[in-house]
Amino acid sequence: SYAMDLHQRSPIGNDAIIQYMLSWFQLPHNITMTFWLSQILQGLAMKYAIDHWRRSKPRCMGTLYWQLNDCWPAASWSSIDWKGNWKALHYFAKRFYNPISITAVESKEENSCSIWVVNDNLEQIKADIVCNLMNANGDIIWSKSTQNYQIDSLSSTMVEKICFDFDFDYKNTFFNVTLLEKNIPISSDTIFFERPKYFELQKPNIKWKLFPMESDNLKTIMEIKCEKPAFWVWLDIPDLLNKFSDNFFHLFPNDSKKVIICEKLEALSKLDIQIHSLYSCRNEEIEI
Repeated sequence: SYAMDLHQRSPIGNDAIIQYMLSWFQLPHNITMTFWLSQILQGLAMKYAIDHWRRSKPRCMGTLYWQLNDCWPAASWSSIDWKGNWKALHYFAKRFYNPISITAVESKEENSCSIWVVNDNLEQIKADIVCNLMNANGDIIWSKSTQNYQIDSLSSTMVEKICFDFDFDYKNTFFNVTLLEKNIPISSDTIFFERPKYFELQKPNIKWKLFPMESDNLKTIMEIKCEKPAFWVWLDIPDLLNKFSDNFFHLFPNDSKKVIICEKLEALSKLDIQIHSLYSCRNEEIEI
């Protein structure tokens, strides 16, 4: 549209967004989902790069990205929009800049995954590592856990290279690794063996409920569950400046996610709360 072109400050901006989006994802069914998916695309691209640079420590000792915020509505490269809402990239950045981060690198050629842990803190820690290879239904087809793995301070370490000794459907299989300290997840990563556009998404059937936060009555906790894998789940409350403790996260069956919302429960009950995932981008039916 004329308005979108006017607010696009890069001469190749809108065309480049669509080109890269179609390389990684299926074309969304409407313009609203296209806006959302473009944010996920940006966050994913930045995550790939920054995860790599952090693994390269000490060869690379830091990264900054452009840009933080916007002065007007635009399809731009900022991570915070003109109203102050966090876009997908800002939630991604909160996770990929976590001082202690676990990541996985896939290799179809070697039928393997390499697990890396980065610790930018001055103290070493011991943590558990849980790896799951899962199919489109969320069934675990392979699993492994490591207890009390010592993570040295100021380090980047390849923990393990996992070579799978069996074949599986690359298009419809994903790998998740989680780092837990005292049974509390502190970092996780999910990777695909093919680009997500080929993944046969199942309807996740996301369910949620709200309850007050006992320690702060100005905030509300939302607990979210799903029946099938839900990728890049995001919350949106159009009439509220969106302030969530987390957003654009993956959710798997038998797990639950608690998100803190900076608003009273009484006020939230009167607002339009929407929850979407990658499945929403392909299908016109509303998930929530």
